[in-house]
Formats: sequence, structure tokens, C-alpha cells
Amino acid sequence: MASMDNPPAYFCPSGNEQVKTLKSPNILNSGEEDLKICPYPHQVLVSITSKESQTALTALHHWDPTLKSSVCIPTHLTPDGLQYIRGFKDLGIFKLAEADVSDAEAVHECLTSHITGSSSSESGLIASIVESLREKAELPAANVSSSQLFIITVYSSSESQLLGKGSVPQWKWAKPESVYSRKSGHWEADVSRAVENGEFEGGRNLYLLVR
Repeated sequence: MASMDNPPAYFCPSGNEQVKTLKSPNILNSGEEDLKICPYPHQVLVSITSKESQTALTALHHWDPTLKSSVCIPTHLTPDGLQYIRGFKDLGIFKLAEADVSDAEAVHECLTSHITGSSSSESGLIASIVESLREKAELPAANVSSSQLFIITVYSSSESQLLGKGSVPQWKWAKPESVYSRKSGHWEADVSRAVENGEFEGGRNLYLLVR
């Protein structure tokens, strides 16, 4: 009969031995915590306005339904990048008077001037702008610039306004249902950088967060 070797004696370190403690592995953010920080969805209008001899002007626009406040955020987002954001919708190309598109703020003022009547919702305000622009589509061809408009959904830490109390907005992407290991990005001062990271790490249908 084959003999069985005795198991090796259990080693117990002496007082002079150093015992290493293994650190717990880093746990990736599930993205759900981010949505708890920024739970309020807002409809945001994006304009990309082209004018001869000028670089295209891109900006995010948001209006508080009470019309007590609005915000315009210049950005470098592209139509391709916008398609990765949840709630994306291409509204088409509209004509704006050249005098109204000297910079992003001027575009914002132009769009604001097209709000007609009152609305209790962000979507209602945006719809009134689009309807007014369509009604005035027959501007003289020599005196217009083209502006491509889109809608995206942005999730904020503020229920009534897009931006919270911070003076400088911070942006982040999240996607709790992603099949990839990373479910959210890092807070960025540049929204286009946050979206670009989300394209690479999360794919389409991203939650875009702002605080």
C-alpha cells in the first residue's frame, strides 16, 4: 500500500516577520450613485450655427419654464458626439439673420426672441422656438446663416434649473446598464471632453450629468 505523506506543518510567522495585508480591489462606480446626485432630467437645445468666414458656433441652451432664467454654454460638441447622448433628436436646419449670430450669446438671444406665449415645460418652450423659426423660414437668402438644432437630455442636481449652485458647471457621463466594466466617467469642466470619454468607454445612450 502506498504511503501517504504527512501534510506540511502550518507556518506561523514569528514576531519578527512582516505580514502583508492585501488591499481590497477598487470597486468601479456603478453609475447609479451619479444618477442619485443628478436625478432631474432637463431638455436642452443645442445649436450649431454656420456663417461664412467664421468657425461654426456650437452652444447648449436651456430656459427655465418660468422664463426667470436661461443659460447659454458655448461648447465644441459635434453632431456625431451628440448622437451618443440620451434623448438625442435632430430638429433640422433653420435660418437665422446674420446680425443675430456674431457669437454664442447672440445666438441664444436670437433663439430666446422666438419664444412665443408661455409654457409650463422645457419641451413646450423649445417647440415654440422651432415653430417660430419655421414660420420665418423665408428670410432673404443673402442675409441668413444656417443653424442646425438638436435636443438632448441632461440630468442635473437642480430640479428647476439646468445648473446647480456651483459657479463653474461640471460634466460627467454615466450608463449603469452598460455591458462594459466602466459605468461612468470623471467630472470634467469641458462637456465635450466628458462626452468624448463616454463615446469611448460607454457607447451610445449615455446619461449626461451636470452639477
